[in-house]
Amino acid sequence: MDVNWLMIFITALISLVVGVLIGFLVSAMFKKDNKEEQEKLIALEEEFANYRTEVSDHFVETAAMVNQLTSSYKNVYDHLEKGAYKLVGEEELHKRLENVESQPVLLEYIGVKQKTEEPEPDLFAEDADNEVNEEGVSATNEELSKEEST
Repeated sequence: MDVNWLMIFITALISLVVGVLIGFLVSAMFKKDNKEEQEKLIALEEEFANYRTEVSDHFVETAAMVNQLTSSYKNVYDHLEKGAYKLVGEEELHKRLENVESQPVLLEYIGVKQKTEEPEPDLFAEDADNEVNEEGVSATNEELSKEEST
């Protein structure tokens, strides 16, 4: 009977060693797969961080451009205002702007071509009616003010 217990002990010991070896092999395979997955995850996290930085930079640059555009718009407005006062005169300008309605510009109407009965004027055409008179006001502006007063 002693031999049977010895055989059972040796068989159990061999089974234990084989089980441990199989466990290490399986664990190593999963670690390798896990390591590859971990590397992919790290790469994706870096890519996402770079993307967020690019988006952030894009919006910062856009904000700077909008500020620059706003400044340019203000400069053009100031230039037009100074020119209007200088060329037309404050009193005449107030008379002409008296009837102008002050309505907000809606984005839905920007770019929509409205139907007009008259063709759009050619800004580059030489027209005798648009010559500047001695007071610095164009002839067409004088005609408009005469029509408005009647």
